[in-house]
Amino acid sequence: MKRGFTLLEVLLALALLGILGVMVFGSFSSLVQTVSSSEEAMDSLHQGEAVLEQLSNSLRSAAFVGEDAERFAFTHEDNSGDPPEDLFSWVSSSMAFLPPNYPTRQGLNRILVSVEEIDGVRGLAVSAYPYRLDPESGDLDDLEPWLVSTRVQGINLRVYDRNEDDWLDEWERTRQIPESIELSLYLRAEEGEEPKILQRRIDLPMGRTSRQARRGQ
Repeated sequence: MKRGFTLLEVLLALALLGILGVMVFGSFSSLVQTVSSSEEAMDSLHQGEAVLEQLSNSLRSAAFVGEDAERFAFTHEDNSGDPPEDLFSWVSSSMAFLPPNYPTRQGLNRILVSVEEIDGVRGLAVSAYPYRLDPESGDLDDLEPWLVSTRVQGINLRVYDRNEDDWLDEWERTRQIPESIELSLYLRAEEGEEPKILQRRIDLPMGRTSRQARRGQ
């Protein structure tokens, strides 16, 4: 005579099956979240590296003419914070960051870099204008920055001072281009995590030329 399962045995089997299902679903959900977070981190890292490469190229293309040093000034404002939000600008022949239809795309333009919130979205912002324009003239009143990367949430710049043989937090020699800078980008982090920092030393070829011009050599 065959014996069937009792109701208690069936209920226990269903309960065990339910527990196993919850455990499997929890593990799968955790795995999906881990993979998603890893992909987000990689995307953020790749975008940050691309932005850093563009900044490096544009800074290496910094232009300088000694007779008109003020127009070719390298300016830097140190804004400490968490993360820092430095502002800096230079004149460059590079087309990096310039929109395809920018009117003076193939000329010399002053590039301004900062961290801004535009239309409720925060990120690395860039604005530009032809280097011959006087910022005090009022011609730039309608100048609007555009977001380059929402992954970059902070930026810090240090400048190497040959005279002091040290890295400085702020560049004050506006009539001279620094020979080397250290640029750090702070990437957006998940809640409770520290931001990823991308850092690079960039040598500016025109730095030595501007230094010699300032000394009258």
